[in-house]
Amino acid sequence: MRSLSLVFLVFVAGATTGCVALDGIGLTAEKCATYNWRQEGFELAQRGEKVSASYRARKCTEQNPQHMADYKVGFSDGQKKFCSEEFGLYWGRKDEDYRRGFCPAQLENKFLAGFSKGKLEFDRLQLLERNTTALETLALQNKSCFSDLDCDHGQECVQNTQSSSSMDRVCLEPEIK
Repeated sequence: MRSLSLVFLVFVAGATTGCVALDGIGLTAEKCATYNWRQEGFELAQRGEKVSASYRARKCTEQNPQHMADYKVGFSDGQKKFCSEEFGLYWGRKDEDYRRGFCPAQLENKFLAGFSKGKLEFDRLQLLERNTTALETLALQNKSCFSDLDCDHGQECVQNTQSSSSMDRVCLEPEIK
């Protein structure tokens, strides 16, 4: 009985000073009261997450419905910015995923137009980077030379058959005859 009274006393003391975290979310009742819920909602929307995704917001705003109203206003503002064609382009360039239906119907087509362009740019850049890497690897395998002395042991300096210049020579393994 004494330990139960002690637990109750510690809880009451913490709750009255605002030091008890709400359900393990890391925010005290005092911090929940002063937290910028509008900014929290805005940032959540900028990550393309649904309004119900923030556990912290649900727990803290249970204590004060005005916090949820602020949170939803911030989310709406963030969603409008997110669902623009410009942000869609940015999101696609980053190769981020988009869950259809996140943007309201009247904004989704604009977002998707930018998103498609951004994804295409990302894919083209990836292809360019892969091709550049492949060409660099090939160039290292076939390094330029002026004479056999420029080549690694066992290689010969020969005319590059892929080039139109008679001066373009590369190091190659000798052909087996």
